Amino acid sequence: MKRDRRRRSVGHERVNEGAIAPPVWESDPYPVTDDGRMLVQVVKLQGPEWVRKFQRWSLRIECTGVYESVDLSLFVNLAGDKNKPGLPGRQSNFYRYWTMANGQPPKKGQAMNWDVFLGKYFMAEVGKVRTDASGQEKAEGEIYSRISHFIRLEEM
Repeated sequence: MKRDRRRRSVGHERVNEGAIAPPVWESDPYPVTDDGRMLVQVVKLQGPEWVRKFQRWSLRIECTGVYESVDLSLFVNLAGDKNKPGLPGRQSNFYRYWTMANGQPPKKGQAMNWDVFLGKYFMAEVGKVRTDASGQEKAEGEIYSRISHFIRLEEM
């Protein structure tokens, strides 16, 4: 005998025989901290990945606060097309941050390895993201802090 699994409404109550459990949120809340300068250490890299929404490559540099208990990210856009990241220009943020982490500019023919950032300490500028990609104000619960840029490499 087949069981009827259709939803039936009874007044304002919804009955769903053979109900599917609702989703359970497993992610940590977005980090929120005061705006300003913060000493951070790079602990992880994500990417580079093609970000279809923005039609560009991006590298996420995940950092942890040295004196503050917070994890923050710096998102670095990369040159290139859909097939692969391109060569960053001397005026690009990637080139500037990579040169900071490496201690000197790349030499001709040198690979600009992504992992040069890992374990390094930077003084970073931190700010809250209050608008979405289209410029609309975010709801209070959607606001998060991120690193807007690295200021300098710190020797620890």
